[in-house]
Amino acid sequence: MSSPYPAQGSPYPASANPSGAYGDGQFHPVGGPGGHPEPPRKKRTWIWFVVGCGVLLLIGILGLGGCVALVASSGSSDDGVRSGDPVTTSTAVEDAEAEEAVEEEDASEPAPAPEVGTSRDNPAQPVTDAIAIETNGGTMSVTLGNVTWDANSAIAEANMFNEEAPEGQVYITVPVTVQYTGPESITPWIELYISYVAEDGRSYDEASVVVEGDFMDVGDLYDGGTAEGTMAFLIPEEAVGSGAFSVEGFLTSGTYFVAAV
Repeated sequence: MSSPYPAQGSPYPASANPSGAYGDGQFHPVGGPGGHPEPPRKKRTWIWFVVGCGVLLLIGILGLGGCVALVASSGSSDDGVRSGDPVTTSTAVEDAEAEEAVEEEDASEPAPAPEVGTSRDNPAQPVTDAIAIETNGGTMSVTLGNVTWDANSAIAEANMFNEEAPEGQVYITVPVTVQYTGPESITPWIELYISYVAEDGRSYDEASVVVEGDFMDVGDLYDGGTAEGTMAFLIPEEAVGSGAFSVEGFLTSGTYFVAAV
């Protein structure tokens, strides 16, 4: 029976192989036996590009964070305070307050008085106070007595060759007691130097006169020995009754003072 429909051309192009692509002599559409052409495969290169960029971006962020942490760590001191920043910790404030309190306490306390006998403002007292002076291997204990403020007549009677005190001046005398402790011996008038210091600060050496019981007549002293002699000084009359005696040892450092009473 003939087809009621007129013959129409095939919508598919003829196969280049008349025998069929599958060897069965039949015609099959291009694209395979399924009847539809296979869609072209899409390239996925852009996906890997995006993933790679994301990984590089993540590595960069992590690296930047590590650098920031390293810089912050290097800019910090051991106690957690960055160098250059003001220290405002409670410990620093407490230390500053404690230091300020100590300074205020020190300022409020009066300076300690000098040791007795080491200054004219705080001299040793005659008769009762002894001054210890070191010698070569031993110690001299020196004590001064009370002063005779007008010894002109005593000086004149002691030796006819003593000069009279000039007008406006006067001789004074003071007894000196020395006790020695140590090896060998000492000569007191060589080991000891004494002068009179007036209130105005001027000093006067021992006068070149002879007196009864002259200190220069005291002989050598051995361990435990004690001797007393008298020294004379020529001073202005206005310096009488106000001053002190300075006492020094031969070739030793330090000057001591005894009130002239």
